[in-house]
Amino acid sequence: MDSYQQPRPNGDSPVRTIYVASSWRNQLQPTVIESLRSQGHRVYDFKHPTNNGARGFHWEDVSLAHSNPVDGDPWVADVADAADYVTVLDHPAAVDGFERDFAAMLSADTCVLVLPCGRSAHLELGWAVGAGKRSAILLDDPCTPELMYRLVDKIVTSLDELIDWLAAPGDELTRAIPPGHTPEQLLNEVLRHQSLNRQLSGANHELDDGPRAPARRSHLP
Repeated sequence: MDSYQQPRPNGDSPVRTIYVASSWRNQLQPTVIESLRSQGHRVYDFKHPTNNGARGFHWEDVSLAHSNPVDGDPWVADVADAADYVTVLDHPAAVDGFERDFAAMLSADTCVLVLPCGRSAHLELGWAVGAGKRSAILLDDPCTPELMYRLVDKIVTSLDELIDWLAAPGDELTRAIPPGHTPEQLLNEVLRHQSLNRQLSGANHELDDGPRAPARRSHLP
């Protein structure tokens, strides 16, 4: 997969395949990517997901009007019209962006959340925890206290602390990929289920719009 750059040799330290979940607006994210790669890890950069340096998906790619630009404040809400947003999720550019990022999530053995970031990054981290990936959160300071951050394997307050944790042998968690399967096969299975769910949702919507039978009167007192 070309979305992960090849690692640089770094002695006997374990080499991780890391998905960095963060925000387009997070100014620390590029430093985290470069620092982890310099330690020999294979690291996915959603801002530049391919080896040719092309940028990742933007909402501008599907002409969605939204309030906070990609270089805006990471703590300012980014809002758009709900109906427009739901519509553009099926745009080919949005589907391609999702498939590329999710394939990288499947291939990773570790997910690192770099704060501050928004809902998408937290959803990616939550999926990784549920999938049995190694997980860590790099806090900002001051931070927003969150009780459910206890779900992750490690919470760190500095990049150096994160690097040390990744370098420690520790207990290697088994990736949540069944034997005989590949990340690409699992991605195709996820997309197939999504398509089936949307078909069922559309069928149920048509039923809801059809004629309704008169309500049956209850015989209970």
